[in-house]
Amino acid sequence: MMQAIAIVNEATGTFLSNTIENSSTGIAVFKGSNPAVQKNIVTESTKEGIVIANQAFGTFIDNRIESCNVGIAVTGESKPSLFSNFVGYCTSIGIHITKHSQGTYNKNIVRENRSAGIQVDCSSDPTCLKNRLEKNPTHGLLIKDALGTYIDNYLDANRYTNICVSGPLSDPVLRRNTLVSCEAGESLLVDAGARGIVEKNYFQHSPRGVTISGQGTNPKIVRCVFGEHLTSAILTKDQAGGLVRNCTFSSLSLVVECTSQSTTTFVNNNIDKAGVGFRVTDRSTCVNIKSNSVISCAESGILCTDECTPNIINNIISICATGITCLKGAQPTISENSVSSNPVGLSTSELGNPLVTNNEFTGSSETAILIKGTGSGRFSNCLFGSSAVGVTVEGSGETALFENNKVQSNTWGVRAINNDRKLECAKFINNQIHESAMANVLVENGGHISFQSNKLFTAPLGVLCRNGGCGVFVENHIHSHSVSNFRVVTLANPDVSFNRIEKSLIGIDVTESGKGTFTSNTLLHNDIHLLVKSGGNPVVIRCGLSNSPVGSGLVISQGGLGTYKENKCTNNAKSGAQIERLANPVFENNHFIDNSEHGLHIHGEALGSVTNNVVSNNAKAGILVSSDASPNITSNTITGNLYGIEVEEDGKGCFSKNRISENMISGVLLHSNSNPTLDSNTIFKEKVGLDLEAKSLGNIVNNEICDNGQGMQMASAAAAVVMGNRFVENLFGIRFTEDSAGDIRKNSFTNNDIGCEIWDTATPTIFDNHFSGHGEGVVIKGGSSNVEANIFEDSTSGIRVTQPETTATITANTFRACKIGVTVEHEAIPVITDNTFTRSTQFGVWVNQLGNPELLNNSFVAELCGIAFEDEAIGKCESNTFESNDIAISVKDENTNPEIIGNTFKDNVHSIVAQDRSKGRIFKNTFTASIKVGVTLQAKTKLVVEENLFTKHTSTSKAIIIADEARGLVHKNTIADNVIGILIKRNGDTCITENIFKRNTNTAIISTESGKGLVANNCFNDNEVDVRTREHAQTIFRDNLFSGAKSVLCSDEGAGTFMNCHISGIFVIKTGACPTVIGCHISGSGILVENGGRGVIQTNTFSRIKDGGSAIEITTAGSPIITDNTFWGCPRAIICKHEGTGDVRDRS
Repeated sequence: MMQAIAIVNEATGTFLSNTIENSSTGIAVFKGSNPAVQKNIVTESTKEGIVIANQAFGTFIDNRIESCNVGIAVTGESKPSLFSNFVGYCTSIGIHITKHSQGTYNKNIVRENRSAGIQVDCSSDPTCLKNRLEKNPTHGLLIKDALGTYIDNYLDANRYTNICVSGPLSDPVLRRNTLVSCEAGESLLVDAGARGIVEKNYFQHSPRGVTISGQGTNPKIVRCVFGEHLTSAILTKDQAGGLVRNCTFSSLSLVVECTSQSTTTFVNNNIDKAGVGFRVTDRSTCVNIKSNSVISCAESGILCTDECTPNIINNIISICATGITCLKGAQPTISENSVSSNPVGLSTSELGNPLVTNNEFTGSSETAILIKGTGSGRFSNCLFGSSAVGVTVEGSGETALFENNKVQSNTWGVRAINNDRKLECAKFINNQIHESAMANVLVENGGHISFQSNKLFTAPLGVLCRNGGCGVFVENHIHSHSVSNFRVVTLANPDVSFNRIEKSLIGIDVTESGKGTFTSNTLLHNDIHLLVKSGGNPVVIRCGLSNSPVGSGLVISQGGLGTYKENKCTNNAKSGAQIERLANPVFENNHFIDNSEHGLHIHGEALGSVTNNVVSNNAKAGILVSSDASPNITSNTITGNLYGIEVEEDGKGCFSKNRISENMISGVLLHSNSNPTLDSNTIFKEKVGLDLEAKSLGNIVNNEICDNGQGMQMASAAAAVVMGNRFVENLFGIRFTEDSAGDIRKNSFTNNDIGCEIWDTATPTIFDNHFSGHGEGVVIKGGSSNVEANIFEDSTSGIRVTQPETTATITANTFRACKIGVTVEHEAIPVITDNTFTRSTQFGVWVNQLGNPELLNNSFVAELCGIAFEDEAIGKCESNTFESNDIAISVKDENTNPEIIGNTFKDNVHSIVAQDRSKGRIFKNTFTASIKVGVTLQAKTKLVVEENLFTKHTSTSKAIIIADEARGLVHKNTIADNVIGILIKRNGDTCITENIFKRNTNTAIISTESGKGLVANNCFNDNEVDVRTREHAQTIFRDNLFSGAKSVLCSDEGAGTFMNCHISGIFVIKTGACPTVIGCHISGSGILVENGGRGVIQTNTFSRIKDGGSAIEITTAGSPIITDNTFWGCPRAIICKHEGTGDVRDRS
């Protein structure tokens, strides 16, 4: 069927609710016909669903056209009205308006048509209102050489363009349309010479909002809004023109890109929150960017590149990373713009060469103008102000010229850096540069610049050249700077000539390795005209620097260098020479005499070499070194001053081979954190040879210190390294007081009254020295010093530690043949570790009068007494080795309370002896083969003996003896392989709990001679006899496990109480013994009462008595009281024989 319905020759009629399928054309309206076509369904027509042709009219409402080749074709000057139709899924075009057709198209839905949703061509002029064009795979609306008015339409998700306007005859009006979500191209494409008015449209969610392309293309885009999620808003290219006016752009990556020689004009637009506002590129000429507001661009407000030449006039550009960027040969004309509050106002690089006139660049956080690399430009009559830097020239700047500009109120006025091509540089002529917060001109990091006839004034610094900066400064007027008119630092090397430099604190200062050529300059009214410091490098020879009324003869400061020879610095109001702040001059063969302060004052991290000078009769120090200064002072003669050498306030330096004598107070005074090296000097005939005070340090090496009242005194937190010196015949070799420290090593102390005396809170380290020939080696009366690896011999006392809170560390020393190796007294708390004590005539270590040491890993061999704790001493004795001593440790006197932990005792006569109400803890030690006793507790001592190992004590010795009312606790020890484990006697009254007794070949515990105490919860295993009681012993045995064949032997009037014990061996009561056995569980051999044995056997349980045996056997006059016991599985409960008797009251 060719045409399902044909309406021709001015026909009318109503066509309602028809369904047409699979026709060539569904409905055809021809030749002036004017039907009403409503609510029809036309599907799968091979040509058109509806064709309206040959000046036809008609009203088409609520029809549904699907899956045709063309949904609706309007052709041949037809003028239909289409309302609320659905046209979709066509293989070509949804609605095709062609051949001068017009009509009204309102509220139609046009969806998913392959070529275009609506295509208008061939000079057609429709009116399209409020249509919805969506998801068409190519174009939503295609206008090709056509006109039309398109208002309030909604175009969404059309793949390549939402609207394409193409062809030189196209001139539509697009107003208030919404264009969103174009997936692959532009929401609006205007190309091939098209024109048109695009007004108040809204663009969002597409790769690009508008593309204007092709020569002659010239649309007007007015009052449109470009919203979020556009990659770019407008692209103009291929010589396209056009006008973009009063549009709003926000939150875009790129707003406008002009490329391929486009000539578009942009006026009064508002750009906010973009990546780049305008990008003009690819030789685009005659692009006019005028009176726009460009705000908050993350990269650049306007970017000009690739030889473009736009005109940028009267714009406001603010809060962009860079206001205007010129690169790759761009040559824009930039005039009358306000560029403010951008990190960079204008940047030109890569042969960028703008012409910049009458602009204001202000408020940049990095720089108002950046000339970078091969960037250039001509700048005139502009204001560069209120920025971090007014103008930055980074690189050569080549032909850049700044003339008649004002550079004011910046942090840095002009900054030049990184120019490897020194002969080509930016030029500044007749500019005013003033009121900078730091410097009016900064040349640094290899920068090079040309300044001629400029005025520089009113800043801290006029010109600052640093870090290799260069430049030519000629005929400038530089004045009224608060710090310095011209400063040169860090290898900078300017050429400065014929300038007028005046009215500053410093005229010119050369510092920090600064160089420079200063020629024919006029310096007036400066407090200091020329100051050499920090690497400035003059040579000064045979000068007389004398009689300065207010200062020193010579000032070299902050790294100043230079060579100064054969000068005379005398009678100056301050010092002969003042060397300060990293200065490093060379002084040779000078005289520094009779100055009102010091001969030389070297301070402020200064260095310097001072050799073969005469320094004498100065009112204060001959040489004063302070404030981190570190000179070399060699082979000088220093005499007759108040102090020969004074080093203070972090002063350092090397003082060698000097002769220092007969100064008024001391030869050398070190204080205030000083830290010099004194090597191979001779210091003699002084009240104090070396006086170290106030946190001074220093290396004192290889000096001869002799015949002084005090060889060396260290006080007030001084802490020097003292090594390889000879202290001979001084009253004190070294005296430490007031928080002093120091590293004292490899020195020899000979014939001094006291080798080292340490007072107050001093904390020196005494290491690898040799003390001999005097009364005491080291006396420590406070502080926390470290005494290590020294040799003490033939001394009355090797080391004496005294005074409360003294915290010395005494390590790895050797004490030989001293009367006392170490004395700890008066609440001192040293750490004594890894030392060797041998052949002391009284004590290896004597702890008394509340002494509280920590003794670790020491070795005591062949001592009369290794350690003595007396007179309320406390302390910790841990991991030491005691071998072959008469007494390893002695603890006595009430309130003496040491901790003895983890030590090894071997082959001592007495390992530990505790007496006289002493206390303490003996914990986890090993006692092996003591000749007499491992631990002796006697005379009311209260020690705790816990978790130790006692082993291999032979027939002549005991592991532990508890006697003479000794109290305390023996807990969780292992007592094994001894002959006798514990002997309790003479009212010994100790608690013995949770110990393990095994393989002791005579007896694990013997209680005798009225022994008392509590023995509870112990385990007895494989001993010859577990327990013996005799001679009125009264010990209580409770909750023990006796597993030996001979568990208990009570004899010789021994008593004692056995409660709740498990007894698996025989329990023997004889020869007058009278124990009480209550609540025990008894098995195996039971109880044997014989030979007059007595006692009470009550409420016990007897079971598993061996075959043929009796639970209780009474013989040979035994007579116990037996009551309330329980007998289970016993061959015989009780047997009496051989005159055995007893009181049996058993009710079991």
